[in-house]
Amino acid sequence: MTLLNSDRMLWLDSIAGHAKSIPNRVAIRKICHTSGTVHNTTYGELEERSSHAAAVLQGLVPPGGSVLICLPNGPEFLLALIGAFKAGLPVLPVSTASTAHELQEITQVVGASVFIRSEDALPRIDEPGVYEIDIESLCREPARPIGGPRATPSLMLRTSGTTGMPKVVSRDLHALDDVAENLKEALQLTVSDLVLALVPMCHSYGIEHCVLAPLHAGAEIVSVQGIDSAPIHALIADVRATVFPGFPFAYERILEETKDPIAPSLRLAYSAGSQLPESVSDRFSQQFGITLGQLYGSTEVGSVLFNDPHTSKLKSESVGFALPDVHVLILDPENPDLEAPLVDGNEGQLAVRSSTMLSHYVGQKMNDMLEGYFLTGDLAVRGSCGSITITGRLKHQVDIAGAKVNPLEVEATILQMDGISECLVVPCVVRGTLKRLRALLVTQPERTPPSVSEIKQHLRSRLSAYKVPRIYEFRTKLPRTPLGKIIRTEKEL
Repeated sequence: MTLLNSDRMLWLDSIAGHAKSIPNRVAIRKICHTSGTVHNTTYGELEERSSHAAAVLQGLVPPGGSVLICLPNGPEFLLALIGAFKAGLPVLPVSTASTAHELQEITQVVGASVFIRSEDALPRIDEPGVYEIDIESLCREPARPIGGPRATPSLMLRTSGTTGMPKVVSRDLHALDDVAENLKEALQLTVSDLVLALVPMCHSYGIEHCVLAPLHAGAEIVSVQGIDSAPIHALIADVRATVFPGFPFAYERILEETKDPIAPSLRLAYSAGSQLPESVSDRFSQQFGITLGQLYGSTEVGSVLFNDPHTSKLKSESVGFALPDVHVLILDPENPDLEAPLVDGNEGQLAVRSSTMLSHYVGQKMNDMLEGYFLTGDLAVRGSCGSITITGRLKHQVDIAGAKVNPLEVEATILQMDGISECLVVPCVVRGTLKRLRALLVTQPERTPPSVSEIKQHLRSRLSAYKVPRIYEFRTKLPRTPLGKIIRTEKEL
């Protein structure tokens, strides 16, 4: 089944081609670690079942509508995503940790008409005008296509909101085609590869490296459920993974798990999501003889820089060189000027222009664009060879065990409560790169402040669990600059 409008998505053509040439090749293997059950979905099955899902969705979604997907990593996620693309629909994957409040909020922002979830998933949206259907029913329900015009298919992703409240990014099918092709070439993915998908597929990093690129190459994806206590190094060995898109905490965990050699099947391991500490990279290389790569990207621009451990001789902290059709500049953070980029060796703000980047924010202006370049908010230095090293952030995003948290979102939610006049949410280091959130609170005069348990209950009903601070401190005032701006640097707190 091809797209139901005039635009074609080459990534879908790749999957259809694999379904014809290698129909029995496993596209995704789903493993339940606790029960030991394994379920395989071939490229032939993926093509057939996603086409059925597309026909059903065409009958469910009115013109101008979009699809919200709340599913864990696995074949169900792929069926819903590919089905929505084939139906010519905008689709937004969201975390399975989302609360009902978050789901209702995002549904209103994007105007979702259909919400696809697991059969036993909680919470439900319960939003007027939104049709909820579980993925099992979607695959069984008779197709009732209604025809008529459709919006151009696109992928919407929710940012963590590094400069303000979270936004919804929209990337068109051509941007997705380009990022899939770029990564296939950069990672040298082939039909012989097996990609271990531990990164959530609803995130930009996960959907690009654990969905788009592997399926474009005809590789096999392995998703594992119930891995919280499972040794990652054992998973790599058990499934004979050849490629592992990881993140700093995953590599720290492997270092703690074992001193035995990593499975010989693994040919490429790299990190993204946050800066990989040089100490972790060096220890990994010394202990296992494996050099970790580093990748840089964002929800807005996609994967754009890569330090390939097999071809570059760069230092471990470098994020490498630009991928094809990616242009980067280092600009003055205070006065960014495309005509006057900083010379090599000088620290400035990283600006990116790429064919893989967003087309627009849903319902918001693109204030972080400068004549076609996206201002990332990251500080960086370009080396004499053209490689890029990230040196810091202009923004205040926090990485919590691989998940991004916007402190402003948490602060705004706390300030909804009576009795709290000011709030500051900052990271605190538990150990190594593992961080948790710490909330500093100032109470309102002559009002009874809420208890810590009441604050936690309020947050848990509105935010994902990883966004809820672990530590709470009541203060008489927050640290500020002479001009009254709240100081967020850890040494001042």
